[in-house]
Amino acid sequence: MDDNKWRRASRLASGLSSLVVLSVAPSPLLAADWSAKPRIDVGAIRDDNIGLAIGDSESTTGYVFAGRLDLERKTERSKAKVNGSASFTKYNRDDVDDKSEQGLLVDSEYQASERGTLGFDGEYRRESLFATITKPAGTGDVHDVDVGLSTDTRVKRNYRVFNPTWNWLASERSSVNFNYRWTGADFSSAENTDLIDYTEQLFGVTYGWKVSQRDELNVTVNTSRYESDNDAESKTNRLLLGATRNFSENLSGSVSAGASRTTNSTTDDTSTGTVLSIGLKQHSDISSLEGVISRDIAPSGVGRVVRADQVRVYWTQKTSETVEFVLDAQLLKNQVIEGTDPTVDRRYYEISPQLRWQWLENLSVIGSYRVRWQKYAVDSDSADSHSIFLGLSYSL
Repeated sequence: MDDNKWRRASRLASGLSSLVVLSVAPSPLLAADWSAKPRIDVGAIRDDNIGLAIGDSESTTGYVFAGRLDLERKTERSKAKVNGSASFTKYNRDDVDDKSEQGLLVDSEYQASERGTLGFDGEYRRESLFATITKPAGTGDVHDVDVGLSTDTRVKRNYRVFNPTWNWLASERSSVNFNYRWTGADFSSAENTDLIDYTEQLFGVTYGWKVSQRDELNVTVNTSRYESDNDAESKTNRLLLGATRNFSENLSGSVSAGASRTTNSTTDDTSTGTVLSIGLKQHSDISSLEGVISRDIAPSGVGRVVRADQVRVYWTQKTSETVEFVLDAQLLKNQVIEGTDPTVDRRYYEISPQLRWQWLENLSVIGSYRVRWQKYAVDSDSADSHSIFLGLSYSL
């Protein structure tokens, strides 16, 4: 596919993503078919190093106001989830700008025929790149490795994902999945940063073969193209072999491994490497767990693709009828695939344990602690931040 076709497809995907999100969102006429769970959070925060500065820093306090609406609809042939959120943080320091964030997540599936299923995942986030309130529950988007790149509250990122899929049951034991993913990110108030707008398109095909009632083997071939506003372009081809296993009705796991080949369209340089993904999911009435370990080539807001090693965990556990424990953690190691880059090569981790106590029927008390840590390869010292949040959550 030549450059003009790639660019036309990119613009088309950007427009279609907005159209699909609007078409999936419920109208007043269909309100009776949807279940809704609204939630409002208010609270106070304190962060001892909000800018992840190396060395001494001054603590910051503030107030958070956040709202979330979860919508869900199921029929015999389709299902859809829509999660919307918005938050505003008021900081008490004059040299730290207040921040507002919004997010929208769509996950839908339609059984078009006995063998064919059409799926769509879409996401939009306008956010800061640290301590975001609008992050959806779960391990999040492993393609997104920009977290921590900017800790300036003035900088905002518009992050959009458009991801239609088509799954076809070729036989009782085999299936073919076609996947297209468009990702776009642009930044505002980023004049004094190294952040650069970018897009990525990915086309993939997966063939799966069910070897038993619980086990399936699969092979995936995909190709992606990255373009940024600094005229950087690269293309990555991947081949992966994998397997999935349903250990029980509530526990499943997957693993895939293979190789990647990335070509820089500007310099014609090529780089090869390994790709890996290990996933685990568990769900019951009192607990849930999502875990991901991965290595892959990922788009980045620094104008280059990077090799990203990741560990992401999201765990919830009810310790009693009224108390729930939540652990949200992610660890990233990013490095350019050729040579070194002082603005890219870094390690970052973020760990946040949380307790939720259901005080009244619709009112809960929330307490959380978050630690962030970051070190660039060119720096001899690292930066860390510790923050606490205490608030109330009202839900229906």
